Order: sequence, then structure tokens, then C-alpha cells
Amino acid sequence: MDARAMASPVPRLSICSRCDSQTGGPGSPSFLRTPSPESKSPDPVLRPVSPTSGGIRPRSLSPLLSPAYSQNSQSSKESDCGVSPGSASPLGSIQPDLYKKKDMVFFHQSTDSQDGTKYGRLHFRLKYDFDRSDLVVHVIEALDLGTLSTKGFNDPYVKVSLIPEVDSKQRRTDIRRNCSDPFFNEIFKFPVTYDELADKSLLFEVFDYDRYSRNDVTGEVRIQMCELDITSEIEVWSEIQKSGRVSLDRPEILLSLSYLPSAGRLTLVVLKAVHLVSPDTKDYPDAYVKVSLTSGDNKKIKKKKTTTKKGVSNPVWNEALSFDVTEDDLKHCHLVVSVVNCHHGHSPLLGTCVLGHRGHGQGSVHWDAMVQTPRKAIAMWHQLYI
Repeated sequence: MDARAMASPVPRLSICSRCDSQTGGPGSPSFLRTPSPESKSPDPVLRPVSPTSGGIRPRSLSPLLSPAYSQNSQSSKESDCGVSPGSASPLGSIQPDLYKKKDMVFFHQSTDSQDGTKYGRLHFRLKYDFDRSDLVVHVIEALDLGTLSTKGFNDPYVKVSLIPEVDSKQRRTDIRRNCSDPFFNEIFKFPVTYDELADKSLLFEVFDYDRYSRNDVTGEVRIQMCELDITSEIEVWSEIQKSGRVSLDRPEILLSLSYLPSAGRLTLVVLKAVHLVSPDTKDYPDAYVKVSLTSGDNKKIKKKKTTTKKGVSNPVWNEALSFDVTEDDLKHCHLVVSVVNCHHGHSPLLGTCVLGHRGHGQGSVHWDAMVQTPRKAIAMWHQLYI
């Protein structure tokens, strides 16, 4: 095996020759859904790149690219590289045919996860449109996403970014509901010159959609564009890696507020919390939520609490707690929301937030949104402070 490929510390890219085994046209499922290749790749061989007659300089493939050639004659190989004997063109003109080569399937192999966790695979195609100066990214599908999230992978979508960014536009696929093997078949374009691509990386981030907008990034694929020759379309199967985003893991709680003026009823729905850890033992707590309706002079008017969720860091309650509050009192009262660990006799506090006129930041914003839109439930996340 090529010593350069073995010594490289970064994820490797290998190539599987598709030859002419593909059947069906571009619109058929068999054409789009090329079977995922095995991660084991043949010995690396550098693919030669045809010289250009114009000002466009195709990049040589990285030493990490390992093409598998079919057993064809030398003339056939020349044909694969787009060299046609006897072809003539005006001096200095761009000839896209020179860059065409037989379709290849690249396999992007990530570094092994330390805990052996598998994060699934992503299937996509890349090409450069010289006429429009666009990088064209075709997100086809993902496989085996069911192991990405401990809470169960339900509604995946993929966000595509070119880094450094070329514009402010966000590019993401549609959400695929209740699916661990989503088929996307969506195309995105980035306006960028061919020479600028060498200094950029392409990032695919796989998200699990949350209806309350706290979407978890569960995995990613990062491709260095300098490693690829995209003068013609290439196809890639890539292992999804654990996301490189820094997770702050701050305890937070998702709450929904609504007020019904005709009944004078204030309703708080305790939906769920994340990243709860007992501060003394670092174990997962047995958590419940205690809510106190407090007057403007800090007198407790009413207290209610949820059931207890045992031994979980991300408990889900989805429980409604209602309080009788007149419209006049609504202007002066506030809610104190406390998450408590009842695993120990002294019931240590895991965190608190305040909603209402005494609240700060998100607590005040949430309360004002409820007052301004009566009869409508408004859900927001709140950080928990001790």
C-alpha cells in the first residue's frame, strides 16, 4: 500500500470504479441510490489528470484517493481521461470534454470513534459547473442514522455549508419524518470560482429536528475540496463522524406558557429538560419540577409540581400546571420554576428560572410574548441557574 496513504492522520478517501455496471437513467432510483461500497479500499493508485488547453487547472487527486481501475486497454484508459485522438479546438478555448472521466464512487472513511459508535453514512455527488461558476452539491441519501441519538433518531435533515462561507444563504434539505434511512435527492449550488475551491472545505451536518427549534446536530461529514478533482461529477459515500461542534451541555428546560383571559387561567406546560446532572454525585437525577406563583411583593400564592422522572439526564414530562390569575394580577406576578432532585433526602436543587415581570432575559421575553398573544401557547427554552 502507498506509504503516503498509510501515514496520513486524516480521514482517507478511496475510490470504487463503477465502470458501466449502473443501470437506469438519472431519474431512476437505481441510478440515484448506488449501493454503499465497503469501507475497505484497494491499494492506492494516483489517477493521472489530463493537462488543460485553457486557463482551468484541474487539481490532482490527493494521495488519499485510491482508484480501482478496470482491466481495460491503454487506449481505453486514455478515453477515460477524456483524451480523444484527432480532436481539435481553437487555441485557448475551454474544452469540458477534456475533463470527463469514467464515473467513480469515492469512499470517505472517517477516523474510528473512540467508543466504537457508528454514526451512519451519507451519499452525495459533487461537480463544478464551469459555465455558471457554481459548485453543485447533490445530497442523495443517508443510511443507518438510528444510532446517532440516544433519544431515538426521528426527523433528520442535512445542512450543507462551504467554509469559509461564500454568501449568507443557508442550505438544508427537507425534513424526513420518522426515518433513519432518509432519501433526500436535493441539489444545492454555491457561487464560487474554481480556483477559490482549493482553500475551502465542504461541511454536511446531520440534524434531528425538534418542533420547538432546539435541533440537535448529531453528526457531520467534512470534505477538504483540495483533495478532490471535480472537473467532472464524482460520487461519494462517506462515514458520518461525531459532530465537531462544542457542546456546552448547560442544563435547560422547555416550557410553554398560555393565558386565557375569559377564564383568568394561566397555564404552564412543563415539556422537557436536557443535561440534568446531580451536582454532588454527578449521577443522573430523579428530577421533578416545582412551580411557584409569586406576587409582586414575593409572597407565594400557589405551588404545584410535576411527577418525578427517575435516573434520566433528559427527562420528558409534558405536564400542564394551571393557576387562577386575573388580568390585573398578571401584570405583577411571576412564576419561579425549580428543577429538584429527590434522589437524596435533602432534595438538592438542580436549577431555577423565573418567568414574569421579575424575570430576566428569556424569562421576561417569554412572559411578554404570552401577554401579547392571549389564548396561544408559546414554547421557549430557558437556562437553569443554581
